Amino acid sequence: YVWDLPGLKSSHALIRTVLGGWQTNGILMIRSGTPVNVTTGNDVNLDGKTGDRPDLVGSPVLSQDRSRAERIAANFNTAAFAAPVTGSIGTAGRNLFYGPGSMTWDTTLMKNFAVRENHRITVRAEFFNAPNRVNLGNPTGTRNNANFGRILSTDSARVVQLALRYGF
Repeated sequence: YVWDLPGLKSSHALIRTVLGGWQTNGILMIRSGTPVNVTTGNDVNLDGKTGDRPDLVGSPVLSQDRSRAERIAANFNTAAFAAPVTGSIGTAGRNLFYGPGSMTWDTTLMKNFAVRENHRITVRAEFFNAPNRVNLGNPTGTRNNANFGRILSTDSARVVQLALRYGF
């Protein structure tokens, strides 16, 4: 969105200059989670590659009614996956479930101040992930990894940039 705030044309000159004529811009992104691919981490089917799938022996889905700390420690049921018999292909499908979704709101507040005929000063403040929401990454999907099923990453925290530009 782009929103030009009111110019306050009928106000006192000082109020009009300081408070009027600002512009705000923003982008709101709401995304579903990305697929999680569970692999064994070993060459079980003896094809020379370690991206083999495990056997699915239960439901990988855990309740979402758990605290954030519990969902980070165990995002899915790791006991639902077992190592297949050597030389065989695992029964787990590709991308069985999705990781956590995310929401970010990036916004800008800016104003141009006229100095002389062709001279302007631009004041700008940019806020990335303005509400500072924690957006969790995907869980570790490699079965032989000590962190199997745990979330170890997040997206960036709030970032603020301030700028002052003189244009002529």
